[in-house]
Amino acid sequence: AVQQLAQIVSAQGTRPLLVADQDLVRLAVFERVQAVLPGVPAFSDVTPDPTVASVDALAARLRQGRHDVLVAVGGGSAMDCAKAAACLAAGTLPSIRAVHSGGSPVGAARLPLVAVPTTAGTGSEVTPFAVLNDAEKGIKGPIAGDALYPVHAVVDPGLTHSLPRRITVVTGLDALSHAIEGYWSRNHQPICDLLAIEAARLICLNLKRAAQEPGDTEARAAM
Repeated sequence: AVQQLAQIVSAQGTRPLLVADQDLVRLAVFERVQAVLPGVPAFSDVTPDPTVASVDALAARLRQGRHDVLVAVGGGSAMDCAKAAACLAAGTLPSIRAVHSGGSPVGAARLPLVAVPTTAGTGSEVTPFAVLNDAEKGIKGPIAGDALYPVHAVVDPGLTHSLPRRITVVTGLDALSHAIEGYWSRNHQPICDLLAIEAARLICLNLKRAAQEPGDTEARAAM
């Protein structure tokens, strides 16, 4: 699927910007994405818990470089930061803090975002939420709005093969937590129950294999 990335991105804009966290840019998986998008610059000032400051910095970079499409590579941190910045850069607010804790709506304006997940755990590539941390105010919580949906999700299990064992395990357990959370939710319903049970079944059968044998294509695809 990652081989389709260049075509997908070019259909959305002409000045793309890659977004990834500080650890991912040192892994082989990021090199694979860069090989598909040669010459595309990258923003990597993304912490494991994306901050308001990171979102504001990314939005400033988007405006200064006149970028018109984002490609977020990695887990939830990179995707959440990119989702929020794509909205901020397309609007008039000076900081995402106005949305995160100031009561302002996300709005409908956004730059198109292509999400390329490299872990099993987050699901952020298909949600209208971004969880941000405001270190100055001591507030961590989500922002929400339809503009936060990525326009494409490029899900390629091959991009998970080079993940460190610890990240494979932790993000797999995160996915299991989401499945349990969905099943136990007060607002659960039959369709979501089926999806949650199937997700938990796949994880229980394949997480250990994926951690012990990183090149196991079946286990990676299942996760």
